[in-house]
Amino acid sequence: MHLSQSTVSQQTRRLEDLVGKPLFQRDTCTVTLTRDGEALQNYAARILDLMSEAVEHFRAPALSGHVRLGLSEDFASAGLTAALASFLRRNPEVELMIEIGMSGDLFRQLDEGRYDLVLAKRLHGSRRGSVVRSEPLMWCVGSQTSRMESADVVPLVLHPEPSVSARKCCKRWKRRVDLTASLCAAAA
Repeated sequence: MHLSQSTVSQQTRRLEDLVGKPLFQRDTCTVTLTRDGEALQNYAARILDLMSEAVEHFRAPALSGHVRLGLSEDFASAGLTAALASFLRRNPEVELMIEIGMSGDLFRQLDEGRYDLVLAKRLHGSRRGSVVRSEPLMWCVGSQTSRMESADVVPLVLHPEPSVSARKCCKRWKRRVDLTASLCAAAA
């Protein structure tokens, strides 16, 4: 930042005088934020975010029109909801139509021209669209699982077709069963 240590110290003292509270805790080796310093840091981050939003508002060309968005049930979350609400606040001339559905249906409807954009799950290896986020498929079991007497029957709760997760789950399960059968046959 091309500032001398004394200049930074002087600005820090001015800031602490302005708020009337110590913002840093100092000892011979370290300098850390106090609780008030952390609170001020959070306010500063919000101020910078708001400033960036204001600059973007005046720099970017105004957006307008209709956007038809298809969302997988998994993505209709609070985080995405807040991001979409922020986008609409910054772009009041945009009309956003959102529909929630199963990934397979959404891809088919995208191909049919029903949507302009789809956020949905896809199978690993698919080249369709751009990856925004990846997460592993996890097996979850209930408390009754340890009391199951037979591994021949495993009750599964899955989304109906055309669920990408259900398809992936069934493929993995089939591979496991095939592998187990192969291992058992080899051991016999």
